[in-house]
Order: sequence, then structure tokens, then C-alpha cells
Amino acid sequence: MSDTILVAIITAIATTIPNIIIAIIKNKQELKLKKFETLELAKRQAIIDYLDSLGECFTSDGGILIQQAQKYQKSANRLIFYFPNLDIDLIESARNSIQTCKSEEKIEAVMPLIKELSKSIKDK
Repeated sequence: MSDTILVAIITAIATTIPNIIIAIIKNKQELKLKKFETLELAKRQAIIDYLDSLGECFTSDGGILIQQAQKYQKSANRLIFYFPNLDIDLIESARNSIQTCKSEEKIEAVMPLIKELSKSIKDK
């Protein structure tokens, strides 16, 4: 094999390898970013679902239906899953406030939880 062909092969390999490495690094970075975005969307959806189910429970003055209670419990579990550092007492006080008939007491019980969720979203 002549020196010219050998130099051409080495040059071709030398120009290809950095491009492959750059592509691999870029794909890994894009995958991490996509995972982060997906997690953030899931967290926000968990908050929306929780507040939606909580609102449904608040609007029922005559008692909570089984479906509403199940939806609330499911959304509360998802909230705890996505926000493990969240104070469980805040969720418990919100759950207990559902049984209260006075709207003012319900809102006062839920506000600390909403503030804590807002902080956790801003911190990320």
C-alpha cells in the first residue's frame, strides 16, 4: 500500500471520529433535556390534577361523592410521588378541609400547600 493511500485513510478516519463523538455527546444532551422537560410537564400536570380534584371536592357542599374522593386521592398520591419533599401535613390539612362546610376555612387550609407547590416549581 502506498503512503498516499495510507495518509488518505488516516485523514478520513481522523475527520470522521470527532464528528461521531460530537453527535454522541449532542444526542445525550438532548435526551437529558427531553427527560427534564417531560418530568417538569408531569409535575405541572400533577399539580393541575390535584387542584382540579380539590376544587371539585370544595364545590360539593352536601358531601363528597365516591368518585370525587377517589379522584382526589389519586391526584394526591401523584403529587406526593412527584414532590417527595412536600410536607405531608399540608396535604392532610387540605384533605381534612374538604369536610369543612365553610369556604373560608377551606381556602385557608389549602393556601399553604399552594404556596409550597409554587416554591417547588420556582426552585427547579
